[in-house]
Amino acid sequence: MWDGRRPACAGSCWPEEPGTPSGTRSLVEAIAEVADGFKQWPVRLVDSGHILVPADVAAELAAAVNELLGNVVKHAEAEHVWISVLDDGAVITVDVRDDGVGFTYDEPELAASGRLGLAVSVRARLERLGGKVIIRSRPGRGPEVRLELRSPP
Repeated sequence: MWDGRRPACAGSCWPEEPGTPSGTRSLVEAIAEVADGFKQWPVRLVDSGHILVPADVAAELAAAVNELLGNVVKHAEAEHVWISVLDDGAVITVDVRDDGVGFTYDEPELAASGRLGLAVSVRARLERLGGKVIIRSRPGRGPEVRLELRSPP
């Protein structure tokens, strides 16, 4: 569990290794740096190890996670947040979930109320990368947002 003195890594948090190919970045490290900026609640980060992706992909996914964590701060009334970053060799999945109040996900209603973070920022980032966003939530149960992207060759 994150203690504010180290990155939010519970699985393994890999530093950038010497010899990392130019133009690539550890996705786990990029997301851990984002999580480290949120001190409102403990963040538990579980990962499948060193996941090297192009640096721009790591930046886009980290920005999407930043948006999701910002939503937790603004709306969730959560006490805990969990992030998993996994690569099964075919698909990279980043799951962000919390134990907050949840919500009914109705994209047109959210857009009409001006709450466009999930609909525009996160979804647009993933679509630009050829990925997708899956949102599961209901009132009274903390949401889970899954970001999916094909693993790099």
